[in-house]
Amino acid sequence: MDNNETTQAPVESQEKRGGGKKILIILVIIAVFILAGWYAFGRGGASTLGTDAGASVALPTSWPNDVPMYAGATVSYVAAANNATVKQGVAAILQTSDDSTTVATFYKTALEAKGWKLGAPSESAAGIAFGGEKDTRQLSVNIATANNLTTITLAVVGK
Repeated sequence: MDNNETTQAPVESQEKRGGGKKILIILVIIAVFILAGWYAFGRGGASTLGTDAGASVALPTSWPNDVPMYAGATVSYVAAANNATVKQGVAAILQTSDDSTTVATFYKTALEAKGWKLGAPSESAAGIAFGGEKDTRQLSVNIATANNLTTITLAVVGK
C-alpha cells in the first residue's frame, strides 16, 4: 500500500500542473479574444483603441479606479468598449523590466486590498495568470516575461 501511495503522488501532482497550464492557456485565449473583439467590433459603438509602438498610451477615462497600474510600467495598448456587440469593458497591456513574480505579488496584494475576490493563480513556463470578481465585473490578469521584459495584460468586463 505504501508503494502505491508513493507512485500516485507524483502522478497527482503532474495532473495538477497540467490543469494549471490549461487554465493559463484559457485565460490568455480569453484575453486575446476580448482584445480582438474590441478592435474588430468596437467600431459600431462607443469604443476607443490606442496603440503606439514604443510609446506610452494614455488609459481610457473609463479605467476602473480599483484596478491599479503597475508603478513604472509603460502602457503600450488600451481598449474600451461599451456597445451592443461587445460587453462593456476595458483592457490594457503594460510592460516593465520587473520579473513576473514581483508583478504578480503586487497585483494579488493590491487587488485584494481593493475588494477583488481572486482565484488561485496558474503558473507555468509561459507566465502567471489569475482571474477575479467584484460586484458585477470580472477581471483577467496575465503576466509573462520574455527577453527581460514583463508584459502585463489586464482586462475588466461586465458579467
